[in-house]
This record gives sequence, C-alpha cells and structure tokens, in this order.
Amino acid sequence: MNRFLFPLLVLASALSAEAPFTFDTNAGHLPKTIVPTHYTVRLDMDLPNRAFTGHVRTEITARESVDAIVMSANDLEITEARLITTAGPLVLPTTYDAETQQLSLHPATPLAAGDYIIELDYSGSINPNAEGFFFDRYSTADGEKELFGTQCEVPDARRILPCWDEPAFKATFSSTLVVPKNFEVSSNMPAIRETALGDGRKEVEWSGLRELSH
Repeated sequence: MNRFLFPLLVLASALSAEAPFTFDTNAGHLPKTIVPTHYTVRLDMDLPNRAFTGHVRTEITARESVDAIVMSANDLEITEARLITTAGPLVLPTTYDAETQQLSLHPATPLAAGDYIIELDYSGSINPNAEGFFFDRYSTADGEKELFGTQCEVPDARRILPCWDEPAFKATFSSTLVVPKNFEVSSNMPAIRETALGDGRKEVEWSGLRELSH
C-alpha cells in the first residue's frame, strides 16, 4: 500500500536556558499585532500532478488596530482571500513579498483590536526536496512504491498553508486531507474520521492540538 505521512502542526518554541519566553520579545520577522488561535484547513492532493489545493479558515486576534494582516507563505498561489463578517465574506486584496516570504491581506479600512476570521483558497506543489509537501520512492518486495510526506519546520510550513509559522506563534488545528482511497495516511495523532468520497478518493480528518513533527 502506498503511504502518505501527514504530521499536522502547532508551532512551538524550543526550550532554552536563557531568559524566560515572552511573546513580544521572541525573535521573528512577522508583526506580533496579529495572533492566530485556530486553523481549520482542508487539503486536496493531486498526487499524479505533484500538486494540491487548499482552503484554510483561520481565527485570529488583532492585538491593536492594523491596516494589514501579515503572515508567512512560500510557493503558494493565492486564489482568493476573504474576511468573514456578520454581513458576509469580504474579498481582501493581497500582496506578496517574495524576499521576505510574507503574504499581506489588505482590508478596506483598518481592523480594530478584536477577534476575526479570515479564509484563503490557494494551491501549491509537491516537490522532491524535503520542504513542505514532498515525495519520495522506496523499494519493497512488491516493487517500487511512492511515499508523500511533510516537512513542517520553519520555514517549511508556509509551503503547505499561509500561516504564522514562527516559533512565537502557537495555535490549534482542525485538518482534513483528501487522498486516493488506496493510500494509508499516518500522522502523529489518530484520525477522528475517515470517509470514502465515492470517486476513488477518501478524506481523513483530525481535530484538536497537533504537534509539529517530521
């Protein structure tokens, strides 16, 4: 059976014998004006074409008024970004800085301090290097097989979804992965549900806190 290794992620800082951790003084490049609290992500894998499409709904807290929502992203094509409001979703213009690997969403008016939800639709690639989603081949008694896996250490999580993947930022995840039905899917937490889609694919779901591993 083919295998798909999908360790899901929460972003955690390494232990240090130095000064105690504080969010505001922890090193990083992202502004600390926005804090993610929960990601709900769905990833639909197109394994033959070494590609995937994603949808992520992220609950965030603005710690102060901001005129842009800035997060990490790399090698992702953003289809649409939305701010979810009581009046319905508002499409947000985006800009991307390839040098800093930062994606910015631009509300029409500054966001006041408070809680918000953003959604992004996007696509990405599965590559032969251990960066983000990757693939490899291995030999068995039944012949050569393929393995697809994830590398989620900074700065590779941003190749899987637009996110805050620096160690200071921590969040919980609910995740769904869509793969061919003959693939075995492994993670560092047990799946809560596996559902056949009737088209040769299945979706596998996880919920709750996930630790970053590879």
